[in-house]
Amino acid sequence: MKYFKNYRLGIIIFIMIVFKCNQQNDHLINTEPNINNQSKVNNQKFQTEIKNDSVCSKVESIDTNLNSINQKIIPMREWWSPGSLYSRERWIFDHYEPISGKVLGIWPISNSLEWSRLRTIWGFTGILVGPVNYQRAINAGFNWKSMMVIVGPNDYENIIDNYPSSAYYSGEPFHRNCPILGLTGDWINPEWKNNLHKLAIIRNYANQRNSKYVIDHYFDCDHVLSYFNNVDIIMYDGYRRHDMLTSECFISWGEDQRHTWTRWRTLFPDHFKRVWIGTGIPDPDQDNDDNEFDQLLGHAANLGLRDFGQVWLFAGENTTEGNLGNFCYLAWKHGYLRRFERLVYDVYECICPTGCYQPPMIEPECWQYIRTNPSNTIREVFP
Repeated sequence: MKYFKNYRLGIIIFIMIVFKCNQQNDHLINTEPNINNQSKVNNQKFQTEIKNDSVCSKVESIDTNLNSINQKIIPMREWWSPGSLYSRERWIFDHYEPISGKVLGIWPISNSLEWSRLRTIWGFTGILVGPVNYQRAINAGFNWKSMMVIVGPNDYENIIDNYPSSAYYSGEPFHRNCPILGLTGDWINPEWKNNLHKLAIIRNYANQRNSKYVIDHYFDCDHVLSYFNNVDIIMYDGYRRHDMLTSECFISWGEDQRHTWTRWRTLFPDHFKRVWIGTGIPDPDQDNDDNEFDQLLGHAANLGLRDFGQVWLFAGENTTEGNLGNFCYLAWKHGYLRRFERLVYDVYECICPTGCYQPPMIEPECWQYIRTNPSNTIREVFP
């Protein structure tokens, strides 16, 4: 009789356990993860689901040895009720940082670019500005020790005295025409007419402030190259190769500028230490370098300009952050920048009236994207 009572009691307890477990599975609620406690995050799973208690989790393995119930209880499959939330984690780009000892500079012509983001998001160390925008660059967080400031033949003393910078820059003091071929126009920029002797004067004045004097030029002509010894640094600002049409002048269009870089690096190893790469340039006669970033950044590294020189991006009027993203990704690939990613959570809501039986990646039609929650977790990634 005592055995019969215990037998009935066992059946009652077992039925209560099964009822409780089914009740919990029928009301499973998902909530968003606590993004501030990263140690509790598992890959692509909600961490705050209401869990079955330890008894229910073992129901599947219970064998009652009863004649009337002689099979294991199979737990319910995963299911989200309408309105439940699901969170999926993924890593996204966060920012770039400069590598110590390497300078990636930019001349931001485009008005659509936010200067502080050039430094904090895209990792540019150097910036080229005129005196009018000098304070704007400082306010954006750029250090004067990595800046270039524009000077001319008539205002260099005032600018060098009042705008501290690591370098002062004069753009194309020589005109783009080559007189040897009889092209129209003077080969000297009008501003520099009768002022070429000032190149060495400006260099000496800048050197007195422990700064460098930088110029650039477009054509590869011998009568221009002879002036390069009067400055500290020269830059090639053509975005194509110039082939030799005479014994003295390279001016015909060709492929990208790597050939000219190599020639100038050979001719002027102590002066040719910075290069221009162009993007967002509206001039149809100019080649934008967007499709050549990979080759150009790699070649600059091969020439020693990554480690012992500088690479500068001319960001023309049509430059967007999309252009910057492409350039900086390849700069990271070639060892100019460090890249960091952030862990985020994409939150979805179950919108099917009967509930959701699969996560959003498998059953997207039953889920609606709600938002993306950023976490505080950052990691560095490597090429």
